[in-house]
Amino acid sequence: MLEYKCRRYGAVLIPAPPGFPSTRMCARCGWVGPPLPLSQRVFRCEVCGLEMDRDLNAARNLSAYGLAALKGPTVGRGER
Repeated sequence: MLEYKCRRYGAVLIPAPPGFPSTRMCARCGWVGPPLPLSQRVFRCEVCGLEMDRDLNAARNLSAYGLAALKGPTVGRGER
């Protein structure tokens, strides 16, 4: 369904890999914690202390993943 809608509206669909830890990874420092039960609605980073709604944290991680995928690989560009 998403692929169809993206084609219809000229959007780009960038699916994250199935194991991508969007809800377990800190959107600030990148630390990946243990799996969270669905009842736990707040993400807390044990490294940098970030606390935010788990869905907002996941959305920020997925947004960063998508933007990085659009930019493509950066290793080796302009380097010798």
